[in-house]
Amino acid sequence: SGVPLDARTHSAKDNLVGYYRNNHFTTAGTWEDLSTNDNHGTVVGGTTTTFFQEGLTANLDNQGFPINITHPSNGAVNFIGTTSTNASSYIDLNKDIEIEGDYMVMLWFKGNPSNLPYIWGHSGNDYFRMADKDTFTLKSNNVTKTLELETSPNKDILTEQWHHIALTRNNGTLLMYIDNEAQSSGTLSDTATLKIRALMRRDLTSDNYGSGMIDEFFVYDNFNANTVSKNYNHGKGKHKN
Repeated sequence: SGVPLDARTHSAKDNLVGYYRNNHFTTAGTWEDLSTNDNHGTVVGGTTTTFFQEGLTANLDNQGFPINITHPSNGAVNFIGTTSTNASSYIDLNKDIEIEGDYMVMLWFKGNPSNLPYIWGHSGNDYFRMADKDTFTLKSNNVTKTLELETSPNKDILTEQWHHIALTRNNGTLLMYIDNEAQSSGTLSDTATLKIRALMRRDLTSDNYGSGMIDEFFVYDNFNANTVSKNYNHGKGKHKN
């Protein structure tokens, strides 16, 4: 199992390092880390660029006007990315999540792959992004890995469709899952530390952002294919296309 670096003690039962679910906020207004590790995220960009969809205010902007976004019944967060007015939206986790060895990072995503969105990042040497509708790029400790999706059957990330994305490392083997189906694999040394600080931005100082909707963002410091399947099956009923 992986080793969480500079992280508070977490549940040994499920090895959960971070868990962020739609619009759960702390009393301080941060995006609540439900893993009990208290890595609560700060939403940057304001309500004009980041929307938490839930309840009576779903699909309304900060002035009460409708915005045409389809979201799961229990909510999701929508990132506008960088607009023509240079507004941007992302989440700062307020703590560097760093893991050596085995890990799993998974989330639901809905957006446009042609925007080449950054899903998470820490620096120019550590990030995860879409490079095309059928290709992802992982950069870890300045080592770049290209992860391609299967072509038979075709598993392209479809525009504005919900997909469950899981990136895993198990004993030095990288493996991606799209909608609970194993995809591209590769090798990455266990000493190449997974680093995450921002969601939908390459790092806190870059102008490289992501756009789209995310939900149910999990980080684990172990690998268990059953957990990937469990999280997918739990969420697929809420993330219908």
